Amino acid sequence: MSKKKIASMMFVPIIYINTQCEKGSKMLKRAICAALLCLEANSALAADDLKSVNISVQPLGFLIGFANIEADFGVTDTIAIGPSLSYTSVNFLGLNITVLGIGANADFYLGHKRFTDGFFVGTGLGLQIGGGSGSFLGLTSSGSTSATIGVGAEGTIGYAWFWGSGFNLGLEAGAAYSSVLASDSAPSVRPILGFRLGWAF
Repeated sequence: MSKKKIASMMFVPIIYINTQCEKGSKMLKRAICAALLCLEANSALAADDLKSVNISVQPLGFLIGFANIEADFGVTDTIAIGPSLSYTSVNFLGLNITVLGIGANADFYLGHKRFTDGFFVGTGLGLQIGGGSGSFLGLTSSGSTSATIGVGAEGTIGYAWFWGSGFNLGLEAGAAYSSVLASDSAPSVRPILGFRLGWAF
């Protein structure tokens, strides 16, 4: 067998191997591109999956006759605002007070997107209408039986935990200011310790 034939026989497998390597390289490039596209799509889906609304209550308040519900609507990636409604009925230790409150709240999520784990600052403005005898949070004077109207503001800082299902809980602490309209009583400031349970969707 001539040297030329031997050389050509050796060259054919080399060409085949090179061709297969080129094909493998192209397939690898395509696989990498597909993986990157999948990651980009998943990131976009995760961004779209950001919760829009959170409904929460203060369950510990039920133990002392206080009921509260709050709805927060996302307006930016880190800010949620919404209304709140509360009802208080206290009848112990010489108090017989009923208070209805309506308010507006804003939560600012610090360094992370709304309705995700992390710290937040809560603010609120409210209007309370109360009646009864005794004194409760500065809304009525001792011995008063007429309805009174009060205004208030509050600020808290807290930490919230959110699960994929939407269930969430939060702890917060701060202070609240309240003042009775058309009254000689001095405004009052009280501490706030809050525990929230909520559902985001």
